[in-house]
Amino acid sequence: MKTATINLKTETELKRRAEQFAKNTGMSLSDVVNLSLRETLNRGRIVVEEPLIPNVRTARELARAVRDAKRGRNVSKAFSSTREMDEYLDRL
Repeated sequence: MKTATINLKTETELKRRAEQFAKNTGMSLSDVVNLSLRETLNRGRIVVEEPLIPNVRTARELARAVRDAKRGRNVSKAFSSTREMDEYLDRL
């Protein structure tokens, strides 16, 4: 694959946070930029989305669900097919 270099200016803190984000996901900053460019071209537009911020009740329920999952509570087994899942749910 041929590559080209893009030089761009950005805020120092933005770059630092983007590099940390990339590192946390196992990618390089170049990977993140390339994915963003590909997504923009595939959609034919730039998508700007407001982050989803749950209300107090939903945030509390999400936190409870995460705690339960970490403790192995309220978690069903893994299913090998949708039929197996349907049979399990029908027995509840």
